[in-house]
Amino acid sequence: MERRKKRIVKLTAFLFLLAASIFVMPQKAFADENEDVTLPTGDIKPMEPQQDESGIDTYGADEGDEFSGTEYELYTVLENRVKEAMLAGNEWVSIKDLKIRRDTYDLSFYYGYSPYFPSDTYNRIIAWYGDAYYTGLRITNTFGTPEETKQIFNAVDEKLASIYKLMNNSMTDE
Repeated sequence: MERRKKRIVKLTAFLFLLAASIFVMPQKAFADENEDVTLPTGDIKPMEPQQDESGIDTYGADEGDEFSGTEYELYTVLENRVKEAMLAGNEWVSIKDLKIRRDTYDLSFYYGYSPYFPSDTYNRIIAWYGDAYYTGLRITNTFGTPEETKQIFNAVDEKLASIYKLMNNSMTDE
């Protein structure tokens, strides 16, 4: 009798799971016979909000060419754009015009190379992309207001100027 109850419980649980899986299984959907249907690729990207690009310079006159400079040149351009955006109180910087290829440049930690954005600021600037190119930078300014940010940038400028005064032509790169 006890064995029979266990079998009934197991059979009931199995039937319940079978019925639940039927309802959870995806249903087949058929597209219209229209030949212009584009199937999704499964590559989901975050939607980029509209950006205020006032005061942000563009790199190069020909927007058709991909960026092909050194990492230092790229980081300098990005640093200037991010600084301008932070001083203007903007949270987004468009970099579409630079045409920076994701497979050529890694923007994951570029700001760690800047004296304005030390490496412990990894969560302040996020690179967004679409297809093969980076499209924008999202900035979380933890320095404070644009005025406070300007004071921090000025302090960094003063420190850099004092370091540059110590340098002369007889020194090597090291």
